[in-house]
Amino acid sequence: MMTRKHYRAIAEVLNAEYLGATDNVVLNTVHRIARRLGAVMEEDNPRFDHRRFMEAVVTRPSDR
Repeated sequence: MMTRKHYRAIAEVLNAEYLGATDNVVLNTVHRIARRLGAVMEEDNPRFDHRRFMEAVVTRPSDR
């Protein structure tokens, strides 16, 4: 089972790519990958919060 530490690390990597996106294709691709990974994580851990994960992916760290 993955842990919160793993989820945060993955969200941070995706967040950096999302915030660094220079066009909508990249932005949409990162968002789609995050949603799909979130679904896998949710299956792995019933306590996983998909909404919180997605917020971490698309929000600037200073805005959290």
